[in-house]
Amino acid sequence: MQRVSRADGNAVVTVMEILVRPRRASPRGHHTVLAFLRNQPNLRAVPLDLQMAQDAAFLRVAHRFPPPDALIIATNWRRRSGTS
Repeated sequence: MQRVSRADGNAVVTVMEILVRPRRASPRGHHTVLAFLRNQPNLRAVPLDLQMAQDAAFLRVAHRFPPPDALIIATNWRRRSGTS
């Protein structure tokens, strides 16, 4: 996503997951959902960093979460701690 604004924030992997089904359905559907996401004033795609990767790895080891779920949770840990 190119345009971001302030607010809670979502992992880039969340945006990826949201776009999978529309992308499979049709390019037009993908563009419609992407346009919708870009125009949400309170949506901010948070880029992943090394600490989030480490947190996600911890979650995968401790709880056997799949990679996308672990990355989403790690992003929210960072957001809630106020360090993103």
